[in-house]
Amino acid sequence: MAISASVKRTLPFGTVVIPLMIARPSLDNLFGMIRLPVGGASLSPGFLFNIFMVLVAAALAGHALLVDRTQQRSVLTMAVIWGPFLLASALAASYSPVPVEAVQMLFNFLTYSAVAFLGLIYGPALGRTGLTIVVALSGVVPIMFGLGQVALGMSEERLASTFAHPNILAFFCLLYISFLFHAQLSGYVKNRVAGVAIWGLIGAAVLALLFTGTRAAYITVFLFLLSYSALRKPLLLIPLLLLPPLAMFIPAVADRVTDALSGSSPVSYDYFISAMRGDVANSGILILDSGTWRRYLWQAAWPWIEQKPFFGYGLESFQTYSRSFFPLSAEEGNQAHNVYIQLLFDGGCMVLFPYLFMHAQIFKIITNIKFAKCDIIYCILVVTSFLIAAMFDNMIFYLSINVIFWFIVFALIGLGFPAKCRGQA
Repeated sequence: MAISASVKRTLPFGTVVIPLMIARPSLDNLFGMIRLPVGGASLSPGFLFNIFMVLVAAALAGHALLVDRTQQRSVLTMAVIWGPFLLASALAASYSPVPVEAVQMLFNFLTYSAVAFLGLIYGPALGRTGLTIVVALSGVVPIMFGLGQVALGMSEERLASTFAHPNILAFFCLLYISFLFHAQLSGYVKNRVAGVAIWGLIGAAVLALLFTGTRAAYITVFLFLLSYSALRKPLLLIPLLLLPPLAMFIPAVADRVTDALSGSSPVSYDYFISAMRGDVANSGILILDSGTWRRYLWQAAWPWIEQKPFFGYGLESFQTYSRSFFPLSAEEGNQAHNVYIQLLFDGGCMVLFPYLFMHAQIFKIITNIKFAKCDIIYCILVVTSFLIAAMFDNMIFYLSINVIFWFIVFALIGLGFPAKCRGQA
């Protein structure tokens, strides 16, 4: 592959890192089917992917510190952005009631920082065209396999394709559609045939997204496309405004939207719980949609958060304790479906504030380096979209999504730095 050859000439490990980045979204389900018992943990082969990315990032960081002085500020930048969050998460893991799960999650966070560092280092070697091809190839198997399942009637009610859950496919489509849309409007790929193929992949990804039934992703993708088009190509707003009514002709989409509009319970959380326990006579049938269920979960968790607002209960503790404070919890417990509430519960302000600080530093870098204007618009909008989606789902826990997200953002940041001061915040 020409991309790998270019990266190999510039940086080590490129012929392995780039194919792994492309293949990772296609392997989610396969990795989940294989479990490797290690001590008290049950690890998937995906953990080997994490280890490899962390080791490569560590090797490149060591090379930057000891040999290549032009890359030393890259290491410093990553330490400033990710260091406080990783340190706070490590402290929260030290008193977690589920230490094995906490260490696994901590290593996932370390993997995200490693992939971000690799994006920062490899971005200039890939170039905008190379990065576009990498992202485009990463979605070919998940999207086409999923649409094939739909065409053959082999999919579940909500499409998940190669991922473990429909929501993961949905938010992967968010990143996939947003970046390729940006790349096309910015002229990243000059080859006409390749450009037509990428537009086809964007259309296929939109269709796959609709079959996931993930309403939060519908809204986030639509808002991104509207905002980006308004700032770059206002004429595109007209066809974009036609998308929602056209999408309603797809039964799977119409059913999910109808459920959201009409399935919410009009009663309070306390009344619902009392009726569920049989304490309310003639309560009738109360319907609880997923949005209301999430709101009830957050409401039940808040008194616990108020008891330990600074340090929380330990990394990955929300699911364990949800069985105690939330009567509607599944037998194994539930995650918060809100990154901010989850982090506040697990690590209190000690973890949540560094997480917010990390994103504030990213915004600061984006607005202070010599970016192309189109890249500034894209990075600000996609990071904002990710933060909005985190209000409604477990975004920080979806490894496949975070890998591609952090790689894209930091590869573009790497492209924005002059070679002599790459990495300077």
